[in-house]
Amino acid sequence: MMNRILLIFLMISSFSCSQKTKSVSAENSNENKTFYFIDYDYNKKCGFEIYINDILVQRYTKPAEIANGITSINSCIISSGKQDVKVILYPFKNKENIESDADISLKVFYLDNYDKNKILTSSGQGKVIFDLSSAVIDKKNSKKWSYTGQFHISNMPYHVEGWSKSKSLKGIPGIEKKVRDKFAVLHKALDEKDTKQFMKQLAKSMKESKSFYYLTDKDQENSIKELEDLLSKPNIKSAPLDNTVVKFYANGHLASLETIDGEPALRIIQKQEGHKSEDVFPVMLFIPQNSDELEVIR
Repeated sequence: MMNRILLIFLMISSFSCSQKTKSVSAENSNENKTFYFIDYDYNKKCGFEIYINDILVQRYTKPAEIANGITSINSCIISSGKQDVKVILYPFKNKENIESDADISLKVFYLDNYDKNKILTSSGQGKVIFDLSSAVIDKKNSKKWSYTGQFHISNMPYHVEGWSKSKSLKGIPGIEKKVRDKFAVLHKALDEKDTKQFMKQLAKSMKESKSFYYLTDKDQENSIKELEDLLSKPNIKSAPLDNTVVKFYANGHLASLETIDGEPALRIIQKQEGHKSEDVFPVMLFIPQNSDELEVIR
């Protein structure tokens, strides 16, 4: 199964794989645009999860060909100051323990004035602000290994409120049903190919994405068009929300719905020429302090 990540606003704009030469206007100027990334390497002998500010940014639960990667984390950073890092290693499915020589390394770095239309292949050009050198499991038959640390960001160049003024969700009565009901609304919009309703639900998230990814109005138009094109295809369907679990992030201030194996619950499945692909929507919800309603914030 081919698995493609579909991020609203980022589908064709941020970190594009296109290498075509583009003219640069004042609106697209990359001045004063800082992008933060994680850069990880592991030896494919265990599963792992990486969290920034208690938000999952990368996970592998089963063996994969990829042994390293670079992922943007701007969406997880909503203020200057201390930022939390957490790394968890665990056995692959159907294995009781982590192999004794399983290891992982992780760096957090940033690039000033980075052009999002260029392919990022190495962190050598950026400034490293956190470095977890190769962390080797030094205890045989370990069922789990975890690490927590921090890095500091000064003068964050964009402004977003995010979940800084939100309620803690875990103590709210019936919160899991509320989360499922909200995802049902989103699922219905996708299933009925109602792009307008789906974008309405994501309005606050899209506004913040425009800020922390320095997107233009044209980027927004292109992303909406991309979604419309996807939903207009005759050979697609929305995956059911069965066999899902509610997960909490950002120290209980964000909630999401995921499949049992940790994938986003909102998925569009496309079948063609003997294979199928998925576009996934990793949506996160929050409740503002002055509200009782869940809203999409990421």
